[in-house]
Amino acid sequence: LAELAATLLGRPARQLRVAGVTGTDGKTTTTHMASHLLEAAGIRTGSMSTVAFQVGAATDHNESGQTTIEAPDLQAWLARMAAEKIDQVVLEVTSHALVQERVGACDFDSVAVTYVGRDHLDDHSSWGEYVAAKARLIDLCAGGAAKGVAKTAILNLDDASYELLSSRPIE
Repeated sequence: LAELAATLLGRPARQLRVAGVTGTDGKTTTTHMASHLLEAAGIRTGSMSTVAFQVGAATDHNESGQTTIEAPDLQAWLARMAAEKIDQVVLEVTSHALVQERVGACDFDSVAVTYVGRDHLDDHSSWGEYVAAKARLIDLCAGGAAKGVAKTAILNLDDASYELLSSRPIE
């Protein structure tokens, strides 16, 4: 569905630099901090999180009940950001969104994994499966369209999942 929505909307993520943030804790805070820092550096930034969707100075509350919205809605927001000439987007990405492929066709340029704890095991059959779900974000980044910037993954060295995550094919 993500691929179809992206195709119908002209592949908006390819007109943007896209960063994804995942982890058990810290996703929303990291998404908003990164967005704020980018804006402070003079980069036109958009963001999508549990709390809000931001396109430049305009902010809409996220009333979807989902941290990472469904693929057609997400692609529509990316298209809106591309139309508004946003340069950088920061997306909060959940393990559910990764497993359900809601963030497919986002063509990530950079990703960050804040911390992978042992929560949400009721939604995943094991800790290993949960880490693998989070690692999909790194795989999506590595496989995303080239946009002239180095593909980058930022990992928490103190995290128990570091060894599993750092073996992914990206710098």
